[in-house]
Amino acid sequence: MTALPLDSPRPFVLVLGSVTLDRNELYGHTLAPALGGSGTAIARALSRLGMDVVWLTPAAESEHAELMQLAGDHLTVVPLPSRHTLCYRNIYPDRSKPMLRIQKVDAFPDPIAWDAVEPWAKRRPELVIGGPLTPWDWPLPLLQQAAECAGKPLWLDPQGYVRKIDTHGRVSPQVWTPKPETCLQLVKLDWQEALCLLDRPDHSAGAPPPLAELTHRLHDRYPNVTFAVTAGELGSALLESRSLTTIRQPAVPTPSIEPDPTGCGDIYLAGLVYARLHLGKDWAEAVRIATVAAGLNCQHQGVYAPSSNEIWGEIGRGFADG
Repeated sequence: MTALPLDSPRPFVLVLGSVTLDRNELYGHTLAPALGGSGTAIARALSRLGMDVVWLTPAAESEHAELMQLAGDHLTVVPLPSRHTLCYRNIYPDRSKPMLRIQKVDAFPDPIAWDAVEPWAKRRPELVIGGPLTPWDWPLPLLQQAAECAGKPLWLDPQGYVRKIDTHGRVSPQVWTPKPETCLQLVKLDWQEALCLLDRPDHSAGAPPPLAELTHRLHDRYPNVTFAVTAGELGSALLESRSLTTIRQPAVPTPSIEPDPTGCGDIYLAGLVYARLHLGKDWAEAVRIATVAAGLNCQHQGVYAPSSNEIWGEIGRGFADG
């Protein structure tokens, strides 16, 4: 099912990110296998908020039918041929540390050819969003090429680039030092991933440093990029590259006894896109909206894409006031 034909004049956001077949364990409980991944969460969240989205993902034919069930009025799903679907095991072992996650990769998708991406990039989307989940599934040069072809900026969640995956599929942090690129406009990452961009992956097991300090250190290395850094219940910070304004936002209190952090960073990024691109909000309001969206996600098991009514209802109750 394709909601947005290739020749449609409607504006859209292009999401480039691999669907995953997730096998998650949450505090000792094994959950049913489900489709996941940053691209999945971001595309679904933006479409539920009323934005037209085209999402490209490699996937094995065995997942195509379930993938197409995600398509709708605002979401166009474009499966790219692959022998395998990216398969992750995500283990959350400690309910007192909901951001602690152990990961393993069981299967990788095939490489993606530019020919599969080019027709949609040439449609000149309003924004290109990259969500790599391994160092190889969506290489940065391919994402850059898509943004340059579209003539639009690239917003990136680089979590796959800061993951070292050994021959047994075990995941550990690694340093990532991209070259500054003009089309890379915003990078959203958690505090542990931020340390990997600062050559300190070995420090990611301790307590996070002050988030505003992290954003300034990232800016010192990449002065043309806006950075948003999240830290779960400790909130987030965003440093806007042009004005050098730092916005610090506390997290939304979650009433859930057992909060599920799965997908919070993805929903946060979707909230930023929605607020900035769709609503035209300033950065401070965008960060507040993104924080509320992530907090609503945390109150549900698995990834939850909140509606605009839910977000504004939560804001109206006084949550996420800076």
